Amino acid sequence: MQSDRGAAKFFAGTGVQEALAELARQAAKREALLRAFEASGRSSEQEFAEMYGMDAGEVARTLQRARDDNKRAQAAAETAAPAAAAAPDATGSDEPAAAGN
Repeated sequence: MQSDRGAAKFFAGTGVQEALAELARQAAKREALLRAFEASGRSSEQEFAEMYGMDAGEVARTLQRARDDNKRAQAAAETAAPAAAAAPDATGSDEPAAAGN
């Protein structure tokens, strides 16, 4: 019976891993669309969508989501940077590392 529980945990973990991988693929597609739009030189999302035969509303929503993703990532990085700078070094010492060993 123990191996059945282990198998269930494995498959549940695999499902979570697959879901996370799918979310990562979707985020990569959004980022790719945003980069393509920015590199296209088009002045509007409508023009960009028409150029590639895409639904303008879907393009606008996807680009906005990608921009929001980037803003969240930037905010997280800005929040993490001061915390990392304030953390003690790996030796656990508050002393600065000696230079020129």
